[in-house]
Amino acid sequence: MVYLRGVYLASGRQSYNGYFYDTLRDEDRQEEITMYVTQQQRENLKNGNLVNVGGVLGRNVNNRGQIQIILNVSRIEIVQEQAIDEDEIKRMELRQKKSSVRFKNVDSVLEQLLFTDQRPRVALLFATSSITMSDFEAGINAAKSAIDFMEYRANFSNARELISTLQALDRGNFNKESRILNPIHQESW
Repeated sequence: MVYLRGVYLASGRQSYNGYFYDTLRDEDRQEEITMYVTQQQRENLKNGNLVNVGGVLGRNVNNRGQIQIILNVSRIEIVQEQAIDEDEIKRMELRQKKSSVRFKNVDSVLEQLLFTDQRPRVALLFATSSITMSDFEAGINAAKSAIDFMEYRANFSNARELISTLQALDRGNFNKESRILNPIHQESW
């Protein structure tokens, strides 16, 4: 039996044979564990509740060979209502949504392309008045031998211009995998 304390987050998913895959997040850090809870256990819980949870650890293995540790909950006790604010809940839900749609890590995408001897084309979008390109240049000199960087600029304070530029870049001639790098345009996920 394992006892954990953390912030409860309900998943948006439907139940699976009467159980839900919800999340328990560490109250001080961003680490999370998936909990396997019943509808009855879930009824009195709200997103953001600080809870003490008891249960047995199990595991799920997916078709990509990844192992996920899951806490099969046998008891749950609310310690504090709404231990975190609504903005933090929204950020956590966004991270969970990205995870559920297999949001890719930029480093992983580039490494995979380079590993298969492909030359990635990466769009770099800077604010119109930004001077960061000179600082960025110093850091990417070595990477330029294997990656094509294309510089673009937009007025970040003009939402329409920024969205238009991002959409144009998404349709641009970049590696199909690198489109995943644009977290704002959901069709690219």
